Amino acid sequence: MINELRPAFKTQQSWEKTREMIFGLINCHGRRTITGALSACGNQFNDWSSFYNVFSKMKIDNEKVMQIIQKNILKEVNNQKYIYAHMDDTTIKKTGKHIPGTSWMRDPLGPKFHTNFIWGQRFIQMSLALTEKGEKSESRAIPIDFFHAPSAIKPKKGASKKEIAQYKEDKKNVKLSVQGSKRIAHLRANLDKDGEQLPTPEQIRQSENYPWIQVKAWAAGEVRTFDVKIVRDVRWRSAGEDKNLTLMIIRPLGYRLTKNGVVNYRQPAYLICTDSTLDIQTILQAYVWRWEIEVNFREEKTLLGCGQAQVRNPNSITTVPLLIVAVYALLYLGNYRTEKVKKTNNLPRAKWYKQKEESRTTTGDLLKNIRAQMYAKSINKSFSDFVDEKCYTRSLRNDLNPYISASFFVRN
Repeated sequence: MINELRPAFKTQQSWEKTREMIFGLINCHGRRTITGALSACGNQFNDWSSFYNVFSKMKIDNEKVMQIIQKNILKEVNNQKYIYAHMDDTTIKKTGKHIPGTSWMRDPLGPKFHTNFIWGQRFIQMSLALTEKGEKSESRAIPIDFFHAPSAIKPKKGASKKEIAQYKEDKKNVKLSVQGSKRIAHLRANLDKDGEQLPTPEQIRQSENYPWIQVKAWAAGEVRTFDVKIVRDVRWRSAGEDKNLTLMIIRPLGYRLTKNGVVNYRQPAYLICTDSTLDIQTILQAYVWRWEIEVNFREEKTLLGCGQAQVRNPNSITTVPLLIVAVYALLYLGNYRTEKVKKTNNLPRAKWYKQKEESRTTTGDLLKNIRAQMYAKSINKSFSDFVDEKCYTRSLRNDLNPYISASFFVRN
């Protein structure tokens, strides 16, 4: 899968260097910096400047990298009725105050009762959902777009009126979400002409005039039943004056922290769908699958070290994180294709993990298996034989070789 990225590189040399770094990135056990990746692929005693130049001198076509991944994903969604796309923004923490595109931003992980700020970069990611077994099943979100979206730079004190005006215009252009119609007064007048104004979504949720409907969707490992309310052909002032929308209200789900504990409830969800022809189950399942992009962000940052590279060049600060996200996408795309053909021979999980036949492969498992295959090749040992021997001695007190086993099973 990784070799399919070759057309996105301007020269063969830049591709070969980046390919080495990709394997170093997978093999790295510490922070995923450029030097960390170089050390992990055996280049710690070579000149490092040429590796940095691949990113700083834009020898990679960022857009083409993600286009290649998107093209491959679309080949896999031919059997799906719809294409499900998820989009969200994320902030990557940085420390250097002179890194281009960085600024103070609101900390999304801060407490609700106090607003915290962090210094970092802002990126927007879009992922496509690949279903496992049809519409009512588990899905895997795979990134297809990851681009830098910095905030507008506020002018310094004493700036001219022209600079201030330009800042205000730039601030409008870099907003993350598309705002509704600017002619709010005119839109409000047109909506009033359409008839009686609907109650608010919260009023509809509490009203007995709108019945609850039970809809099934895949969530948290199995098909579950949700209670929803549907109101079709509604209008919303922020979405335009001539668009019919569908409103979906999802009843809060009950859960217990312990088996005999009290029942707690999550917050209700309110969804707006611009396609009034979609069926209820499709809308609900698309919303539940959206959580996968949050998983993408967490794993890209914690397991592959997105944002840990210490680069300052304006080109490098966008290209390096994009390459890491591309590697993450290729890992799962390759695993998805492999498991469609045959069951892969993976390392057995540690004894304290529950052994589930239907449990999906995690990112940690993927990285561990790839590293183990790389190690096995370097010591002239068969990876498949090691897996079989490990499974055979799983319940025994003595291991085959504790040092080899520790190397194969190492995790971040």
